[in-house]
Amino acid sequence: MAGLFQDEVFNIGCDETAAKGVCTVNSTFSIERELIKDIGSDYGKVAEGWEEILFDAGAATPDTIVNAWARHNASSITTTGRKAVESSSAHFYFTGAAPGGAAGWSKCHYDIATGVPADQRHLLLGGEMSMWSDTYCQTAQCGASTGALPVGHQLFAPSTDQEFGRSIGGMIWPRGYVAAGSFWNYNSTLDPSSAEFVASIWKLNDQLANRGALVCPSNCSCDQLTACGKPYLQL
Repeated sequence: MAGLFQDEVFNIGCDETAAKGVCTVNSTFSIERELIKDIGSDYGKVAEGWEEILFDAGAATPDTIVNAWARHNASSITTTGRKAVESSSAHFYFTGAAPGGAAGWSKCHYDIATGVPADQRHLLLGGEMSMWSDTYCQTAQCGASTGALPVGHQLFAPSTDQEFGRSIGGMIWPRGYVAAGSFWNYNSTLDPSSAEFVASIWKLNDQLANRGALVCPSNCSCDQLTACGKPYLQL
């Protein structure tokens, strides 16, 4: 993987780790710390990982970049002197469907520097949106757990790649524009539900759709299986 990308950073994940069975906190620490070391010495890259790499396993080195996503925010990380990326699941996870318009995108209008002191702002690298594919797997958590079939499992097979692409695009955009705006230049005076804001988002959405972008059409809602109430799959 390191050879495929020229990035200076290599994300090793390390999220949702837990002490279970033969996997102890010490063993998790050992393997994660070894990964961090190898990424730096063997590939010349900086390791990045989710918040568990710091707050659970304690394997993060002072140079490790940490993503805040669940129990912590960026300020919890910058306080330790480490670089942070704000990936708040409450604001920037698009795994679940949301209503079209302001009702679905308002939560994305969020200041990723919340709680970060001015003298630590240089440690905040930015924000990240996550579109996990859990709800498209053919089994719950791709077999990692039991439960009902995920809502989008019908789009799992390679034969439905075209429909899957349209579905994923509709789940991300247009709410992703609002999140991106928050990352780039958050403005607390803006109201994401105001007529002006809403019109600007729909305008951008239409412009990108006209260029062939896979987005949820303006003025309607999309979920894993439908766009504007019309199914992606014609069964």
